[in-house]
Amino acid sequence: MELEIWYSKIVIYDYTIGYCPAIEKLFSVYDPLTHTKYLKGCVYDDETKTLILPRGLNVEKILNLLKSGIEPKIITRPDPVIKLENPIMMKYHPKSDVQREALYFALGIQGYERNRAKTQISINVNTGVGKTYIAIAAAAFLNMKELIITHTRDMMYQWKKEILDFTDTEENEICVIDNGSRTFNSIINGSKDVSGVKYFITGHASINRFGANFGWDKVGEFFQIIGIGLKVFDEAHKYFDNLLRIDFNTNTWKTIYLTATPERSDREENRIYQAAFSDVPAIDLFDESSDPRTHYVALHYTSRPTPYETSSCDIKHGGFRMFNAAKYADYVVGKPEFFKMLFVVMEIARVRGKTIFYIESIRAIDIVYNWMTYTFPELQGHIGILHSKIPDEVRDLQTQMPIILTTIKSCGEGKHIDNLALGVLLAAPYSSKPLLRQVLGRMRNYDTMLIYCIDHGFQKIKGYYQASLGMFAKYALDVSDLNLRGNDLLNEAYMRSLNNRNQYYEELYSQPKEGKIKVVNLIE
Repeated sequence: MELEIWYSKIVIYDYTIGYCPAIEKLFSVYDPLTHTKYLKGCVYDDETKTLILPRGLNVEKILNLLKSGIEPKIITRPDPVIKLENPIMMKYHPKSDVQREALYFALGIQGYERNRAKTQISINVNTGVGKTYIAIAAAAFLNMKELIITHTRDMMYQWKKEILDFTDTEENEICVIDNGSRTFNSIINGSKDVSGVKYFITGHASINRFGANFGWDKVGEFFQIIGIGLKVFDEAHKYFDNLLRIDFNTNTWKTIYLTATPERSDREENRIYQAAFSDVPAIDLFDESSDPRTHYVALHYTSRPTPYETSSCDIKHGGFRMFNAAKYADYVVGKPEFFKMLFVVMEIARVRGKTIFYIESIRAIDIVYNWMTYTFPELQGHIGILHSKIPDEVRDLQTQMPIILTTIKSCGEGKHIDNLALGVLLAAPYSSKPLLRQVLGRMRNYDTMLIYCIDHGFQKIKGYYQASLGMFAKYALDVSDLNLRGNDLLNEAYMRSLNNRNQYYEELYSQPKEGKIKVVNLIE
């Protein structure tokens, strides 16, 4: 038996399944459908008797578990890391102590010298703190080519924009690979010259598609050819399987994992995730608990569903029926109780300021948009929409609107939105702590508010609320409840909001008319 330690993986040769149950247990997941266990977070090749494990495992622990007395062999990169002939120059110093500390940690300086020898680094910071700056600056200080892997096409170009903003890098020194295999192959066969490129940016989907179509050995070949020294995973907790697959098939000198939520939602997946990163130096600068900024309000109401409507919000998964947030969103926008509740929330939005509404269905977003523009004519042209069908070239414009309608997948992570005062989980029922923590972390201004609309007509949504309460209690300024569950309570709140709205109109139209009425009241 031989054990090799690569920069981004650990390989055990001549390994037979069952030899070390303790190691296999770390990466075993139980399948309730087949009543069997399978390996996840590692790779075993039965033909070659090879077991590949995450590099983030503690090597001494592995050796102790194997009890074989073998000596690990250190495998270095087969080709040297390419140092840049023309160094990257940063235009700005770190803007905060958090950025500065994270950069010191990544570089292994200023008290973090032990990290210099580490091939993997995890940096956990708030959404909006400037993870991009940290990663971009790391390449500049190390004087190495960098590959950034993110999860959406929109984020690829946001990274490109910030590289241009933060450094003296020219456009032709940045290579965005968003068309998958064609660019990868052209780089490998030499038809595309990337010798002058300093930053490569691509997505999980592009790499995964290229590996699936041409073989993962080609992915490793691509990494060798471009000569990167630094690989960066943005939102590293996402696409965990693909992240490991990339690590297993490449041998990058140093990898930085960026995240605001160093955990997975699923309990079993999170157990494996934590094991895979157990020996990776991590700095947690996520400061919501020590620096809370947002008031959390649980708004309780009921859409009064029938048994049929309740079951219509489920989907079949394997042999189980599971609640689906998108189906719920489609259902609830057909209920009058929902729009009475929304009217109350709109009154809060008018008072608070710039508001983002999370709605987990494109169809439901369209219905809410039509209702808002009909009910509040002054909002015409002042509502932004963000979802998968919105073209990239208009997305920035949408985020500048005083009201934004979006799905969590389209806007829950990564994308920065300025001056948010209110967030509303309107028809987006989730219990995922990482996801909800991301949503809370988006509210970066002081004295902001996050409202979670809890539909008590669904036991599942009530359970989500109970499961998330502890997280909000930890990271919010305070936690409060707004109870609109009874018909009388809902109707009373609706009528009060309606009267306030009428008063608002009277005040608007009693003022001297100077051209079109501006929606300043929504953004003050």
